[in-house]
Amino acid sequence: MIKNARLIENPNPRAPLAAVLSFDLDSRIEVRAVVSDVDRSFEIGFGLLGPGNMELPVLGMRPDRDHRVTVLAGEASAALPVYRTSPLPGGHGFPPELRVNIERRELREPGIILLSVHRLPTGRYHQWSSGKAAFGFFSGASS
Repeated sequence: MIKNARLIENPNPRAPLAAVLSFDLDSRIEVRAVVSDVDRSFEIGFGLLGPGNMELPVLGMRPDRDHRVTVLAGEASAALPVYRTSPLPGGHGFPPELRVNIERRELREPGIILLSVHRLPTGRYHQWSSGKAAFGFFSGASS
């Protein structure tokens, strides 16, 4: 049996699209949650849990929407009040706009393409890799 089921706002403000599902179980049982918004519905399986108080992450919610969460434990279920996620900070849209760069040979000028396969090290890399410095992986280091 499920008791005291509630959805708590994520204590980490840097992850506004997650929440904590808290509830009590009186026996060991298979638990899952069904999360739905206006566009989609998905299920999160938590496996065998209990007995005792459970606090589990709910991930995959979308920004600025009402979500309905139902906890299912065996034959028992508990529908939670509607949970509204906050909008993304800075007015960013969802899903974010992605730009994918691809090579299109037909648009390239004829000739040779020069590409360095070595990247410049950052931080204190040069302090512990004097062997690589001797082979010219980066300049300015003593070998």
